[in-house]
Amino acid sequence: MDVYNFHKRIILYALAIFMSLIFSLALFSTASSRPFRIGKIPDKGKGFGCATCHINSRGGGARNSFGSDYANIAITASVMSNLT
Repeated sequence: MDVYNFHKRIILYALAIFMSLIFSLALFSTASSRPFRIGKIPDKGKGFGCATCHINSRGGGARNSFGSDYANIAITASVMSNLT
């Protein structure tokens, strides 16, 4: 086996492992979701889901404008009410 093929093979294995890791992280990214927050929306979240607050319809990550407002107002208010 010449050295070039050996290095090429190592790079391909490393790339396959890296892509597997990225796929796994994408697949399990919803593991830290907080579905209890949907029940705090005035209509108790009927007909809504993660996309109510997040740009990604699966939830997590960046929030849309409603999600940002909710984070600044409602989540902060509920945390403050639990402290008193």
